[in-house]
Amino acid sequence: GPRRIEGVLPPVARLHRHWEIFADLFPCDPWLSGAGIGALDLFAAVVSRWSGARKHIEKHRGALFATLERVDAHPLLAPIFHRHWPPKKS
Repeated sequence: GPRRIEGVLPPVARLHRHWEIFADLFPCDPWLSGAGIGALDLFAAVVSRWSGARKHIEKHRGALFATLERVDAHPLLAPIFHRHWPPKKS
């Protein structure tokens, strides 16, 4: 397998750590961008889905996860998210 370098996080752990740092930088109240939804909110919602980091964010940074869920449910964005990330069938 790949050689581990002491002090360097594996890629997934590094990704998760970056999301934690990101979450700690923004208040998520009510949006990452402030009083109104903005580009940063949309960016975070898309990249967190694309990167597969949502479960980690939900577990470790609940306020950010709640904000991402609000972005997903926004009336202008929900149809787009639904089209690109349809609900998984049980």
